[in-house]
Amino acid sequence: GLARWAASRPSVAIAFALLATGLLGFADAKLATERARAPIVADGVGVAQVTGRVIDIAEAAGGRLRLLIQPVAISGLAPAQLPARVRLTLREPSDVEPGDALTVHALLDPPPGPASPAASISPATPGSRAWAGWAWPLRHPGP
Repeated sequence: GLARWAASRPSVAIAFALLATGLLGFADAKLATERARAPIVADGVGVAQVTGRVIDIAEAAGGRLRLLIQPVAISGLAPAQLPARVRLTLREPSDVEPGDALTVHALLDPPPGPASPAASISPATPGSRAWAGWAWPLRHPGP
């Protein structure tokens, strides 16, 4: 059958092996992505009460504290809809430390989209500034 035919032609066997290896690599990457996927806050949640544990603290612009919180509950969201982490910036100074339990009212928004057209799946609309930046290498090939 097919195996005997491929074995009689080493270049075909090598091509099939490379193709199978590539397909297995893509399948493994897809599975790893799906295992790591966590819910994100949906657009339009707005102001909500967030209860959770402080994981990390960083200083944001203007001396404000930026907290990374592992939420236990968010008003208006079912437990299955809770994101793995929420990043909040405090308006007022606080003596909160990593490991502390915390309940705050916060304005929740989803994470921003890609920072550049190259980071998105498809290029921007032809004729736009984003399209010009994406297509520049196509018009100006290297040496």
